[in-house]
Amino acid sequence: MAKLSVTAVLALAVLTALCLGPISCGGGEEGVTGQITWRLNHTLLAKSTQGETAQKFADMVDEATEGRLKIKVYPNAMLYGTYADYEAATTGAVDCIMISNYFLKGTLPYLNLFYVAFLWEDGEHIHRFVKSAELNDRIRAEVESFGLYHLGLLPISEYTCFINATREVRDIPDFEGMRFGLIAGSGGSPTDAYAGWIPIEVEYSERLTALSTGVIEVGADTVINVAAGRWWDYGGKHGLLGVQACPADMFLVNLNAWNSLPADIQDIITDEVMPQLFEDAWQRVCEDEAAAIEQLGEHLETLHTITPEARAGGWEVIKEYSATRKWLDVAGPEVVELVDELRPSRD
Repeated sequence: MAKLSVTAVLALAVLTALCLGPISCGGGEEGVTGQITWRLNHTLLAKSTQGETAQKFADMVDEATEGRLKIKVYPNAMLYGTYADYEAATTGAVDCIMISNYFLKGTLPYLNLFYVAFLWEDGEHIHRFVKSAELNDRIRAEVESFGLYHLGLLPISEYTCFINATREVRDIPDFEGMRFGLIAGSGGSPTDAYAGWIPIEVEYSERLTALSTGVIEVGADTVINVAAGRWWDYGGKHGLLGVQACPADMFLVNLNAWNSLPADIQDIITDEVMPQLFEDAWQRVCEDEAAAIEQLGEHLETLHTITPEARAGGWEVIKEYSATRKWLDVAGPEVVELVDELRPSRD
């Protein structure tokens, strides 16, 4: 075999480098033109309300940065499932995730405050809290220690819907003695004691099967998810709507990926994309919830909404529970005061 000259070897090396482009380790992938590509993982269907929001985020970033940052969305746990996606984001296995604040209650205990029953007056109260700079700044500061950057919260729903297969209900205590499907690993909430139901742990993906087979009699989810899942086809007959929680999706980015972005792209995402995405998501939530409630009214035997008076009375009871006081203490006085300051009734 003929030997290559030094000049030939150097030329081959240069040609190889040009063909392969730069090799990156974390912080997204950068091509020869400087275009950066991120991978965004979430566990919801692409055509769900939240799935479409994730894709809209990617499209808005692409347009606003004129293609300098491309985000490839992987829906329906294509890369990682619930909890595993959070770990993947911290290690840089993925660049970005969209994850419900519900699944990070163990990591950030004060997020339990979002799920304290009757704490929230109405949808406007939720809207103000999720959007508040004070809350988002706190989350941003805390997740940084886990190697993440918090882009923001997006509202998922205003209404929680409780569906049961047994009897008509008009308030939470009406569920007393019924078997309630508690999501495995969630740890429960003060609502369990107030309702008087019997918590039965079930996997999130198995709730409808558990309802249809009688393992549980009551299940709960956002009103949009209940309608989309057609819970009435699984034995659900009676519904109760209420502002029970403040569910929201968190957009979390691997910290190295975020810090690797040019400053102007960071500004575009934080100052332009996320505020517009928030308002678009809220409008979509309101529209989809109205349609979902109409569907429930057509398919369920009974459907009621918890009255403001019942909600206020429930809060007077639940706020005295030890578990509630613990969650309020963990949240800290600043966050609790913020919740109170943002109440529409204080306008």
